[in-house]
Amino acid sequence: MRAYILIILISMLVVAGCGSTSDETIVPNQDIKIVEVDPSGSSVQPTKEPTNTPDPTSTSTPTPTPTSNPSKTHIPVQPTKEPTGTPKPTFTPTRMPTATALPDEELDIPNDSISEIKSLPDELTETFEFQIAQEISGKKIGRRVRIEIPSDFDPGKTYPILFLFHGMGGRIEGLSNYNQKRGTSAESICRGNCIGVIPQGHLSPWNLPSWNLAVEGVNDGLESNADDVAFVEAIIKELSKYPQINTSKVFGIGYSNGAGMVQILAAESDLFQGVAAFATNLIHGREPKNKEHKVMVLQFHGMRDLVIPYNGGLSIQGHVFVDAEESARIWAEHNECDLKPSVNISLEGDKTIEYSNCGEGKKVFHIGVKNGRHDVARPNKEYLDITWSLFETLL
Repeated sequence: MRAYILIILISMLVVAGCGSTSDETIVPNQDIKIVEVDPSGSSVQPTKEPTNTPDPTSTSTPTPTPTSNPSKTHIPVQPTKEPTGTPKPTFTPTRMPTATALPDEELDIPNDSISEIKSLPDELTETFEFQIAQEISGKKIGRRVRIEIPSDFDPGKTYPILFLFHGMGGRIEGLSNYNQKRGTSAESICRGNCIGVIPQGHLSPWNLPSWNLAVEGVNDGLESNADDVAFVEAIIKELSKYPQINTSKVFGIGYSNGAGMVQILAAESDLFQGVAAFATNLIHGREPKNKEHKVMVLQFHGMRDLVIPYNGGLSIQGHVFVDAEESARIWAEHNECDLKPSVNISLEGDKTIEYSNCGEGKKVFHIGVKNGRHDVARPNKEYLDITWSLFETLL
């Protein structure tokens, strides 16, 4: 397993060092198979079907064309018995020092950050970046945040917040540029009716920006060790100074590693009203804990995903994931929904599970993409339209 992870990380480090801004970066290597990394930071698996045990060292990027159309006619089927998933380890979340507003002092700026320390502008007028100061591993780090203002911004209106979380190895610029080209930016998703926020994950020991998904007792040596829940909380606190931003209406969309982050934010904080996780389920040991706070949860997951297994279990990244459909059921139970969901199978074999009659109207929605791999972690306009249409019911 360590050898597999090392091979993947070496290939990703080569990609990170290229500094390419193209849609797909292809890294040839004589010792490993060709790897492609999406600008959003999500790595994906080979298009060739595995015949026996999946080879975790082999990854490739299929075209970003959606693999299914959720709007197509569905064939109703009876709800199936929910899988029990892999037995849960007795882990508890790791909590690191909290983040604070950026002080006027010199900070250690990692190489994934800007060379100048920037604070919040006095007024919201146009898209900008600023930094949050956070102590990580004994050092004060200036962590970047991009705030995207709608092109037709009205200072007399109040806007909800929509966070977008990149995948492993992703950067603000990559995700922002990718979204602008494909109409999947925060402004496009919410049709100009939100303030977009793209935070930057902290560098992992392998020099890859990431979100901390680890649980206590598991040292995966892959991801950042920052307290990202505190980081996001600090961002929201800073944005509360603007009267045009409604910090009680916060939503999050995450891709791959970023999807794991929104699952954790929903489970371990009361910051978000709704989240959408693209290609990551709940992690054992980081299930929802705050019974008083309900969150609308959407999950989109490929049934042939080799990075984050649809059926749960140990991933190639070292985390133990809950079965995708069981993950949806856990959220439904947490939200006090009717636990007899509507289940539909499309003509393509995609499985839609929807839990309704939930507390505070916060339903749980899941699509299992029949032929989807980890490419489901790419921003997909069709699925994002579904996401915002459900988020809008909470506004």
